[in-house]
Amino acid sequence: MKHCITALALSIGLATATQGTAEPASTETCEQLTDRIEFCGEESGWSRLGRAVAEATAVYQRGDNSIGKLIVEMTGTKALRDKDVQSAILKKVSGQIKKLGGSLDVIALKGGMMNRPAGTILYSYQSNGTEVLFLHSYMVRKGMVMQFITVAPGVTDNDIARATHRTFISGFSFSDPGVAL
Repeated sequence: MKHCITALALSIGLATATQGTAEPASTETCEQLTDRIEFCGEESGWSRLGRAVAEATAVYQRGDNSIGKLIVEMTGTKALRDKDVQSAILKKVSGQIKKLGGSLDVIALKGGMMNRPAGTILYSYQSNGTEVLFLHSYMVRKGMVMQFITVAPGVTDNDIARATHRTFISGFSFSDPGVAL
């Protein structure tokens, strides 16, 4: 678990390899995270951790010890492409894992459409003989990049990890009608 939290603190994540869209969550129990983003995932078992880590906007945990992290970065007027964001994520994650003395195994890279999860990266982090599977989705919007990261400690089955990730992403609600997850 320590390695998982350390990895999240260092923004190590992986992306869902699905192209489907999630149904919007009920807004009755939503937490306002930014002026455009709410998290409504308590009904699916996600609860906010009392502390944020690194550059995270919010960090959540589910009863099975799964951890979900949202990062929102404002980019100003700079136009970013899907591939630019993907390259930056991989470079950062790779560098952080090297500092921890582990190895990165990129399992899947998948691009997508803008205004939806624009891309996904599925990767695992291995250190001291323990493998941890991450999902890391990112979405590029005008003026911002959103990253949705999940890790389920001890889970090495891609399908289970993807289901956990979909549940996490489905908890977000956006006030911008151009965003559909």
